[in-house]
Amino acid sequence: MFAYLRWIVDAIPGADVLAREIRLLADHRDDLVAERTHVINRLRWHLHELDPSWQPPARTLWRPRHLATITARLAGVDGLIVRLARTMVERCHALTVQIRATDRAPPR
Repeated sequence: MFAYLRWIVDAIPGADVLAREIRLLADHRDDLVAERTHVINRLRWHLHELDPSWQPPARTLWRPRHLATITARLAGVDGLIVRLARTMVERCHALTVQIRATDRAPPR
């Protein structure tokens, strides 16, 4: 969506300030998504270490219901990898909330 807005605003004469704000929001969102992807990749590795037979969903692991499933699966289990996985689940959820807030944020 932000890429489309960038293109539209660039076509409007005198919209430099708005265009800059949209670019800043788009870049910030891209950074949040990249960070969430990094967290998910680490989380998947830790989940694989805990149970190689379990395959969490590939592209939708950030969704709240999948994170809740992981949290439930980690309940009652202890150890460093589990603690790290729980931290990553929380971080992934927080990043998803930030991404959604950025999607709704007006440029001004």
